[in-house]
Amino acid sequence: MSEQLYLTLKSIAGTFDFCMACMVIELGMCVIVSFFALEAVLIIRRTILKDKVFAKGMLWSVLALVPFVGKLKLFYSNIYVGRPFVMWLALCNKIRAVRYVYVLGMLISALWIVHGNRAVGRVVSAARAWKHRGDTLYISELTISPFVTGVISPKIVLPEILIEKLDVNELDTIILHEKTHIRLKHLWIYSIWNVLCCLLWPNVCLLLSTARLKEDMEDICDKVTIQRRGIEALEYGRLIIKSASLISTEINALPAAFNGEESFQAAKRRILRIRDYVPYKIRKTVMWGTVCVCLFVAAFTLVKVGSYPQYTELQEISLLDKNFNVVKRGTEEELSEVLAINDKEIIVSNDAIMEIYPDINCDDWFCYISWGGFIKFPGAGGGGNAAWIEELSEGDVTSISYTDTGEDIFVKIAKWLF
Repeated sequence: MSEQLYLTLKSIAGTFDFCMACMVIELGMCVIVSFFALEAVLIIRRTILKDKVFAKGMLWSVLALVPFVGKLKLFYSNIYVGRPFVMWLALCNKIRAVRYVYVLGMLISALWIVHGNRAVGRVVSAARAWKHRGDTLYISELTISPFVTGVISPKIVLPEILIEKLDVNELDTIILHEKTHIRLKHLWIYSIWNVLCCLLWPNVCLLLSTARLKEDMEDICDKVTIQRRGIEALEYGRLIIKSASLISTEINALPAAFNGEESFQAAKRRILRIRDYVPYKIRKTVMWGTVCVCLFVAAFTLVKVGSYPQYTELQEISLLDKNFNVVKRGTEEELSEVLAINDKEIIVSNDAIMEIYPDINCDDWFCYISWGGFIKFPGAGGGGNAAWIEELSEGDVTSISYTDTGEDIFVKIAKWLF
């Protein structure tokens, strides 16, 4: 292997390791925050917003902010708030295996979700297309709950038994329910939730709370369907019970959209909420939805303003001794009497450097000069240039050649990722 190829591979490996370290450190910070954010959401949804169907659904958007809080300055500036975060940073920097275990957990979580989606895909592939009032539906011979799948190209899947046993009006109500899921972008919400569960997988409470999220989305869909369909809540509830009695849940391992809750208690809660249905005003609901979006954007802006930027260029120059202890540090202007840096070389004033290093005449004397580079946040940085002096030249100055790594492609990648 040529030396150039070796150096290139080494740079690639170093860049990959650095980026992975930054990603894991940031996500670990987010995991810590997610425990508190999730608990707040679960408490508020069953207390203050217990009877507020739309507000409960919107409340979950708070968790969409969590993956962006990993670089908050608060974690590093407040000794009380930041203690667990600093401990996580130190652990990731000290034990490299922690990073790989975290990434492995993300991959396993993603594969698990992909496996589930493939199972759903096989059901859709085996289903036959059926036209109904201008819509293309997919009819499955399996005993499953009606569901909708496909973020980009949604498909509604119905079990054949409902087509056979329900009348046209009842079937239209079920189809409208599924189309409401599509209209309200619930599939996008579930996809974002899956990504969140993968990124923050150490917080298994997120995964366990999936049923609560879907429960709130179902409540919204029920409320919208009842009003759009113009039927009585009692009639809608009876339809749910009727369709549930037609469907065997013993082999139902697919995501239920209409009546496939995992337990009797969940189904009971849903029926009771339908019983308490109250019509809503569309204009008022849209207005509050707009307010929530504005609050989310404002919160996201505050998080970005209060976080470290993508990267920060380091301006200081460090002079170190043979043991790599800092002897003097300052900006190029502050050290202008000691040295000057141009594109290809460093010019050091012999008299000035001799004042800084009293042991300059010793046999093992060593001056290490480091400058440039960047940091993502305290404890995570890289890049920069370095040069060293083991012997001063004759005359007033010593010139040292160096290769500028500031424009290295791998440094640029490390700057802009994560």
